[in-house]
Amino acid sequence: MAEIGGMLAAGALKLAAGKLAEATGDRVMLQWRFKEDLEAMKDTTESIEAVLEDAERQSLHDKSAKLWLERLTRASYDISDMFDEFEVNKTRRKSTLRKFKVLNPCLTLPSEVRMADKMKKIREKLENMSKERQNYSFTASNRSNDHQVINDRATSSEVIEAEVLGRNLEKQKITDLLTRAPASSELIILPIYGIGGIGKTTLAQLLFNDTHFEDYEKAWVYVSQTFDMSKIKEIVRSQLRLEQGQLVANPQEQDAGPSAPKSILIVLDDLWEEDDFKLDELKKSLKLIGNGHKVHVIVTTRDAAIAEKVKTIDAHNIQALSANVCWTIMKSKIVGFEGRSDKKIFEDIGMEIAKKCGGVALAAQAIGYILRFKTEFNEWVSVKDSGFWNVSSSGSSSGSSPYDNVLASLKLSYSTMPPHLRLCFAYCAVFPKGSDMAKDELIYQWRALGFIKASDGFATWQQLGENCIKQLLEMSFFQRSKSSSIRVEDAVFTMHDLVHDLARLIMGDELLDASTNKPLNSFVTCPDKIRTLRFLRSGQTEHYDAATYSEKTRALCFLGSDGIRNCPVGFSTAKYLRVLDLAECSLKKLPSSIGELRLLRYLNAPRIHDRVVPSCITKLSKLIFLGLPHSPKISELPESIGEMESLMYLDLSDCSGIRELPKSFEKLESLVHLDFSWCSRLSSTPEAFCRLTKLQYLNFSDNYHLALRVLSEVIKNLIELRYLKLSGIEDQESESWDDFFDSIITLSNLEHLDLSSNCGLKTIPDSLCSHKKLRTLDLNYCVNLRRLPENMSRMDNLKFLNADFCKSLDMSTWPITKSSIMLPTFVVSHFEGEEGSNLVLLKDENPHELAIRRLENVRSIEEARRIQLKEKQNLKILTLDWTSGSKGFVEDMELLGALMLPSSLECFVLRGYNSVSFTPAWLKGFASNLTNLSEITLEGLSQCNSLPPLGQLPKLFTLSLKAMPSLTKIDRGFCGHGVKAFAQLNQLTISDMENLEEWTVAYSNGEGAAEEFMFPELCFLVISGCRKLRVSPCPPRVTEQWTIIDSDRVLLRGCGESGPHTGSSTSSAFVRCLQVESCRTPMNQWKLLRHLRGVDLLAIRDCSDVSSSPEVARTLVSHPSWEQSKVLGDLGSLKHLSFYKCEGLMSFPEFIKQLPNLNYLHVAYSPELRKWCEENKTKIGHIRKPIILVDSEL
Repeated sequence: MAEIGGMLAAGALKLAAGKLAEATGDRVMLQWRFKEDLEAMKDTTESIEAVLEDAERQSLHDKSAKLWLERLTRASYDISDMFDEFEVNKTRRKSTLRKFKVLNPCLTLPSEVRMADKMKKIREKLENMSKERQNYSFTASNRSNDHQVINDRATSSEVIEAEVLGRNLEKQKITDLLTRAPASSELIILPIYGIGGIGKTTLAQLLFNDTHFEDYEKAWVYVSQTFDMSKIKEIVRSQLRLEQGQLVANPQEQDAGPSAPKSILIVLDDLWEEDDFKLDELKKSLKLIGNGHKVHVIVTTRDAAIAEKVKTIDAHNIQALSANVCWTIMKSKIVGFEGRSDKKIFEDIGMEIAKKCGGVALAAQAIGYILRFKTEFNEWVSVKDSGFWNVSSSGSSSGSSPYDNVLASLKLSYSTMPPHLRLCFAYCAVFPKGSDMAKDELIYQWRALGFIKASDGFATWQQLGENCIKQLLEMSFFQRSKSSSIRVEDAVFTMHDLVHDLARLIMGDELLDASTNKPLNSFVTCPDKIRTLRFLRSGQTEHYDAATYSEKTRALCFLGSDGIRNCPVGFSTAKYLRVLDLAECSLKKLPSSIGELRLLRYLNAPRIHDRVVPSCITKLSKLIFLGLPHSPKISELPESIGEMESLMYLDLSDCSGIRELPKSFEKLESLVHLDFSWCSRLSSTPEAFCRLTKLQYLNFSDNYHLALRVLSEVIKNLIELRYLKLSGIEDQESESWDDFFDSIITLSNLEHLDLSSNCGLKTIPDSLCSHKKLRTLDLNYCVNLRRLPENMSRMDNLKFLNADFCKSLDMSTWPITKSSIMLPTFVVSHFEGEEGSNLVLLKDENPHELAIRRLENVRSIEEARRIQLKEKQNLKILTLDWTSGSKGFVEDMELLGALMLPSSLECFVLRGYNSVSFTPAWLKGFASNLTNLSEITLEGLSQCNSLPPLGQLPKLFTLSLKAMPSLTKIDRGFCGHGVKAFAQLNQLTISDMENLEEWTVAYSNGEGAAEEFMFPELCFLVISGCRKLRVSPCPPRVTEQWTIIDSDRVLLRGCGESGPHTGSSTSSAFVRCLQVESCRTPMNQWKLLRHLRGVDLLAIRDCSDVSSSPEVARTLVSHPSWEQSKVLGDLGSLKHLSFYKCEGLMSFPEFIKQLPNLNYLHVAYSPELRKWCEENKTKIGHIRKPIILVDSEL
């Protein structure tokens, strides 16, 4: 691909012009008699700036014009470097001037001489470039390069799914191809190929979720440019729930395992690998998966040759969207176009532009954004006739390909950006393709590089940075990340691969990607071109010594370099370095040479393994961002940290070793962002924070030593605060919370407040409602919170109110309005005089988390259908909740059937559902489409007598079944139809099931089939309040901890004649930890103990009769003489033994001496046993750490 040389010139020159303007008013510059030079350079830059638009246009076909722009870009950077260096040294120079020039006013300092020499060279370079421009006959433009401000007008509520338009016919065609494949074929590979951005992944997603494949076992693998066979195998194996041996290249290496499902669908997305040997290995591995059954594989790739190599049936060349579809997408970006009176005169030219988009939705979106700001016909003509359409990716101006058309539309869109935004976007090429970019960190890097600053229309550079993010989103250059778990709106972004290609082309030689295997010729040929250097893999720094880091390098990023433990010494030679990002490194310590980077403004160095932060870091007087998170070994900050007067962002989260702050900390008056979360040992006084009045973000979450009264004293003066996070403050005093709410009355700018996990918080006062700007309030896990303020419904800006797991909260105090909603909790209501409920307000919402409560207030099925829950693909966490005992307007089963769950869902809670069963359609969708679901809670289903087939959910990890009084048994139907039920289930809770009598832990897939454990990978099991429950035919496998509470019959039942035929020679189960609570049955009847092995810890709590028989002790002993005993348990591995509130236990028998591995004995609230232990210390002397607890919890 040809680089887009010179496209950064406008931004770089604008940056240099700003530095010149500042310098002309600098007193020291005037004292040094640089006024004439500065004014001459300023005039020259203005004259060059006037012709830049024409120069860019000519550079598309004139290589010499392109080279002229590249030289201009470098010269502009040199101007910025010169003035930044002057600024950072000005303080030292002032003291030197006072010392020497007072004695000799005529004295010229060496630094002044060096500055004069630099300025002379740059001035001559600019003048030469100004003369050269006359050779190209560049013409001046009237176009302004001022900041382009987006109008905050509302957009249409109807979202056009641009990527899906026009793909239904192709979806059906591919489905037919797969269906018609020869019956004898065990492996069917159908590649979809086409240019980047045309919709291959979207088409594959449509197929993956199509009802035709709903009964298939499915796996989705994003392959990417790095082909990793082991990774592909692991992902396929985990998603299809295969044994280790079912995905190896050699059939002889297969382990005996269960037969594979009859139908399998695998998508390998974005395949780039060309090597024939690796592709053959891939095909062999895919064939083995089926174990004799059909495997359908859809491969997406940009390369037709790769498609030809991997296919087993005809590959599908994805078709470009029609011009009509592209025009529809473009119009959707032009707000109000359909309502314009003159739209007809734009229709024809709009269609001509649409034809140039190459049939790619991304290109149409980008062009649509350009046109939304162009209201004149001639402006549309200039877009249509732009020279960008005529330049191919090879750099020639003839024979453009579809890829060229797409890239041309992106280039054209880029060319309309204001200069500062060009720099901001192009810099994003430093991030690896497909990676996430965090908003705050990105904006601070832009500022560190000088790309953004306060200007007309923007009071702060932070506001300008957020505006840049907004513009890039509008232009489709950024996309909101779908993988991020961060809930704050617009906090994390990513770029489409094609957009990343554009950014990389724009950067050209300025960005050196050391992750490639290409020779780094730029280091040798022209190191001054390199302004940004990126390392992506560990070990790469070994190839570069101090000489390789050009002093002109402005940004140095180590991303994905987790193998780096020592900072490369070479970076200290990059004296113009502004950004040093060690994000994915894990360093032993920061080197002292870091203090030499005087221009450094951004330093991110997580996971430091040293106690001390070097004091030289305080010499970085221009540093605005300092991140040292996840460094628990750091115990103190430099005493002189207060000298870092420019510092605005300080992240010390999870630096749990810090106990006190230096006295100078209070001098950090420029701080805007301060994160002390998880600094659990930190204790300080208000004096350390009282002067930090510019703070907008403050996080003290999970700090156990900071009193709430102290925090209240700190907070009341921070009137600029927008984000306040105080989750998990261990303060139980109500008076302290009263003081806190009194202190935040002054915070009129507060937008986000996190008070989650505070057990001491019982009420929220009405004074909180005075915060008119508050948008987010998080009260999760405030278990003692009783009520919310009466006037909270009048808080118009409050959009996110979270109060999950607030078990004491009176929901009648929940704020409800007719026309506005608060998320993630939405309370369904019906207002007098209204025909329907307010549920329809959710129609246009697509949140990350949603809890719909009081569903009994829904008036009709149509209301539920209208919100289109299944289409909310951003939804990850969902709760559907009916009030217990309520009577609704609609049958619960019908209502739930209309609330089909989205495939994006990861966590689902169903509470208060009152129907006997579920609709077949809902059950079918539940089992086949929810491939991402990992956590489920079913609670309070009072009438339900059967469970949905959860066993075939491929990623189900946590399952809770609570308070279902009509359920009497758990059996084969719970597993669904397929093999390896609950293949990844790790945690299971069954509680308060008063009528549950039977749990069959083994099942088979048909007559003659081998029996399987229902939960083969279970690590944690809780059975509570299930007094009738018996487990058969044997105990379940629980590898970590099994807790049995008030469920005596589970203890009374051992095994049947045999367990499942799983290849094991024993029916006993391995359990590392067993905890029994509130059992009323004598321990000698606990037959379960006979069938447990490997028990490391046995905890018995609140059991009244554990000493009714001397045989009790024998259950705790593994000794040859007792092997034939009927009550003997295999507990010889026991290391920990604890008794809590076991008042009936009078003593330990002699057999306790025969527990060979017992190291810990805990006794609490068992007075007779405690007394015996004190009187018989010799009998427990072999126990390494006997602990007798009297009045404290275990």
